Amino acid sequence: MMSLEHKIEMAQIHEMDFVTTVKKQLHYKIRAHHSMFGTMVIMQIIAFIFSFGSENWGVGTDNVTVHMNITSGNIIIVFTFIWAFIMAVMLTNKPMKSMMLTFVSTKQINHVSNFLFIIFLSVIGGVTAYLLGFLTKSITFLLNHPENMIFVERVTINEVILGMVATILYMFLISVIGYLIGEIVYLHKIFIVVLPVVIIGLFIIMHESAIAPIFTFFTGETNFIIFAGKILLVAPILFLIAFFLDRNVEVR
Repeated sequence: MMSLEHKIEMAQIHEMDFVTTVKKQLHYKIRAHHSMFGTMVIMQIIAFIFSFGSENWGVGTDNVTVHMNITSGNIIIVFTFIWAFIMAVMLTNKPMKSMMLTFVSTKQINHVSNFLFIIFLSVIGGVTAYLLGFLTKSITFLLNHPENMIFVERVTINEVILGMVATILYMFLISVIGYLIGEIVYLHKIFIVVLPVVIIGLFIIMHESAIAPIFTFFTGETNFIIFAGKILLVAPILFLIAFFLDRNVEVR
């Protein structure tokens, strides 16, 4: 019979092989999908241009009219969210799954490397989108005279870090949702039609008060630690669901 020491040694070797293979796949995917980051840059540049004067409104009485121009990085962040969602969906398509067959690995290894790749995408996208928002505000401030400024947001370094981490977490959650949707669609192409119909139908049938809590569960949280805990709990669960959906599906 195999000794306990030998079993432990074999388990350690298996674990090392698993970690090594995951690392190799992650490095390969980062190199192979470098064009994804080129797409991100293009979308952020477009959003960067649109962000100037993106929020305008005015009020007037008699002969006095006031025009307001609010500059923020919200458009850049939204565009980057869209990019992250699309890239996560692409990880589940046939070419990406076929690429897995070139490695001596399992679906578990492929999904773990995808999970780490999504984290990598979220960090890159979140940091660049958030910092570009500050660049937008800085350029606006330099191009306008101080007397034309009604309010200039002042933030501390702690607020910058928290804002950046929050953006990364939102991007991570959105990417995982995209990954789950991609796996659902991979089960059968009919879900390409069914999912939008179901989502739109829920918005039409269900009252706004029934849907709003789903969004405010994350966006309405004022405690950062609880907010982060919610995303770090929900996102892995959604990813596990995606894994189990794909576990018994053959690469077509």
